[in-house]
Amino acid sequence: DVVIVSNDKFLSSVYGGAILGLGVLLTFKAGSTSAGTDVIARVLSKGNNIKTSHMIIAVDSAVVLFGLVAFGDFSVPLYSWITIFVYGKVVDFLQPENPNKAIFIVSDHTAELRTLIIEELNLRGTFLHGSGIYAGAERDIIFMIVERKYVNKLKKAVLQADPKAFIATTNATNDTAPKII
Repeated sequence: DVVIVSNDKFLSSVYGGAILGLGVLLTFKAGSTSAGTDVIARVLSKGNNIKTSHMIIAVDSAVVLFGLVAFGDFSVPLYSWITIFVYGKVVDFLQPENPNKAIFIVSDHTAELRTLIIEELNLRGTFLHGSGIYAGAERDIIFMIVERKYVNKLKKAVLQADPKAFIATTNATNDTAPKII
């Protein structure tokens, strides 16, 4: 019998948080939830451009505070906060990008992609008008801000419609949004 952590609550909290974070992250990547507080965290972070990992820490901390009030024992909440912090940081580290992505799509078929994006994917975007540096050819570039969960579906649909399309993504933040400290 191999015992990794024996009677050490601190190490159990750290390793438990890491394993929980990895498990929840894999669940997120599969497009699902654990049907726990991560659902509440996702709902609260949606539309606010707050990382889900930060909201998980906040929601789970609130639950732990209720436990402290209900049971009056300080040791369990303190170890729970270690687990929650590690759990949130593992999710944050392995999924570091912001909830929103800026997408630039360069294609010779922007009219067809516009129809695909609006009618099939139910997303929105903006045409940026530009010209190539080398040849000076005029072209439209599609610019979009998309929630991270739609990025792979968007890329796959665009490349299926135009295999020669160039898609660039970067993190998108709203610097005018109120900061939560």
